[in-house]
Amino acid sequence: MIKEEWRMHSALFGNKRFAFYPLLILGLAFCTSLSIIAFQPSFSLLSILLFVHVLFFFFGASIGSFGTLGREFMNRRFGQASLLAYSSRNLPLSDRTIFSVFVVKDICYYFAFWIIPCILGFSLAMPIIGIPLTFAPVYLLTLSLSFLIGMSLVFFLSMIYARFGKWAATALFVLLLIAVVFNQKSVSGYPPWDFSITGNLNDIWISLGSILLFSVLALIFVSFDFPTKKEAYENSLKRTSKRFSFAKSYALFWAKDYIDIRRSDGGVGKVLFSFLIPLLFIWFLLPFLTVQLRVNFLVIFGIFLGVLSSSIYTQLTRYDLFNQYLFLPIKTSTVLKSKVLGYAVLNLLSAAILVIAALVNSQTAFLLPAFVQFVLMSFFALSVTILYTGLSPSLMLMDVQTLLKYIFTIIPVILILVFIYALGPVIFTLGSVGIVLVSIILLKRAFVKWDFAPHQTF
Repeated sequence: MIKEEWRMHSALFGNKRFAFYPLLILGLAFCTSLSIIAFQPSFSLLSILLFVHVLFFFFGASIGSFGTLGREFMNRRFGQASLLAYSSRNLPLSDRTIFSVFVVKDICYYFAFWIIPCILGFSLAMPIIGIPLTFAPVYLLTLSLSFLIGMSLVFFLSMIYARFGKWAATALFVLLLIAVVFNQKSVSGYPPWDFSITGNLNDIWISLGSILLFSVLALIFVSFDFPTKKEAYENSLKRTSKRFSFAKSYALFWAKDYIDIRRSDGGVGKVLFSFLIPLLFIWFLLPFLTVQLRVNFLVIFGIFLGVLSSSIYTQLTRYDLFNQYLFLPIKTSTVLKSKVLGYAVLNLLSAAILVIAALVNSQTAFLLPAFVQFVLMSFFALSVTILYTGLSPSLMLMDVQTLLKYIFTIIPVILILVFIYALGPVIFTLGSVGIVLVSIILLKRAFVKWDFAPHQTF
């Protein structure tokens, strides 16, 4: 399975470009760690290290939804391409055994390509930011445990979701949240972080016990039932398209996207989950940034919300390859335009989240500029994503070259939006118009580019 994972990605970008991906993550982690120097005047080193541990927890949580993706793992990932996990079902192995091995493979993959490079990058920066290098093995252990706790917890919750439905998973999540809130005074803190400070081995055993408990419970509830009646669907495209008649010529495209997402395991809940987990992390991150940049919380939140909203486009394209449309009189740009309009409608969810954030923080006076920032960043991030990745963002962003271009295009615009807001309404208005024009130009270039680009096959 590990060889298969390598071959799937290296077939797209080549062995060398895919092999450089961990080096890119290492470099980004090193540069990001150096920014801790800027935060130290306002925050203690211990609080920053706690934040890093929480970051790894949320990263683990963001990739732990094996329960909602289980059937797709056991069947296919890229449309017509079957995986070894699916082929192995012809062998005298239980679904639970195959799926368990698949989960272990994914853990190894993320450790090799993400976790270890991140920790090495952090370790290289430790002498510069004032942390003795002798602590590197400790943080390798504690950050890895933090990642695995987040992953195993969401693994368990996603299994409950897949087995018993969304209400059972929601109720369990609320109970866990209540338990944390009511017991926060009776516990010292977050076990991996506590061990990095005190060296108390009990924190290691608590962390390992939590990971083992959540993982075992998840595997107990795992179930992969493949009866034919669940795989047979009546043709509902025409009926569903009538619901989206207001989209006119794009109604059929919207209907197809809706059916694809609804029939996939997790459905719309999976789309929301992939969006809300990183959003929750940003919510915890922003107090650090707003203190340093001296910019209103809601305005910064609007900018980052716009960047994260581009993940909605990734979900809309998860089930699409243009090869499926080749026998129809349709251009790639037509499919892309349908995705853009669908993205705009789904982005109303993000707008609602922004309103809720304004009400919760009693910052309704800043709602208008924050909304403008959100729209600008969301539109720009979408344009850049389509220009660089077309209909395959989840695949193309695994390419080092594409990811670097994406990062170095997005980050300057984030900084520009922060600074033009601070310079007053006139500069802010002019800058906003400029970003809109640039976004339109990039989007038009993307439509032309992908109309003439070769189509990916697997």
